[in-house]
Amino acid sequence: MVEYGYELFNDGGFSTITMNKIAKAGHFSIMSVYYAFNSKDDLENEILSIALGIFKSKLSYKTVSSVSNLNSRLLAAFKEVPGLLHEVHLQQ
Repeated sequence: MVEYGYELFNDGGFSTITMNKIAKAGHFSIMSVYYAFNSKDDLENEILSIALGIFKSKLSYKTVSSVSNLNSRLLAAFKEVPGLLHEVHLQQ
């Protein structure tokens, strides 16, 4: 589900994609999508967490406070820049 959501959000944008479109793309029932994720926002947060984890795995950290600050800034950037998730995924 995450993979289909990721692809659809990158192709069509978050606002135009519905949970029904994600269910149809993955051949899931709509109930199973809502069972896994309570909302489209929850699915987006999971996608962002995965992308952030990939990005963070490529960085080295010196202090815990820098990690916390970086998390906040990266999440804000991911939400504001269209296609950024796609770019991070391609860099794997």
